Amino acid sequence: MPSSADAQMNPSKTLTIHHLGDQRYATTNPTGQQIIIDMSAEHRIGVGPMDALMSALASCTMYDVVEIMEKRRTPLSAYRVTVEGFRAEGSVPPRYERYVLRHFAQGKA
Repeated sequence: MPSSADAQMNPSKTLTIHHLGDQRYATTNPTGQQIIIDMSAEHRIGVGPMDALMSALASCTMYDVVEIMEKRRTPLSAYRVTVEGFRAEGSVPPRYERYVLRHFAQGKA
């Protein structure tokens, strides 16, 4: 069994994903919040897995930027990020090999 020092150095998190039928999946975190991943052909109710991955990447970088700006006492009045993913040619399944994140921020100087 890992010691409490090990747990602090290597924190672990477990998500549970349930198959909802067709190509729909519900991801639940330990506090019960959910994300619906949906690859069904019709009547999509959630985002696809690659969209979720790109969204998570952008959200993580945005979190850091917002925190840094608040610590500098330079709050943002508007902030958005666009993410562009580039797929590897001929890869099966198709995978992203590169992402470009563009940050657009406004605030008082």
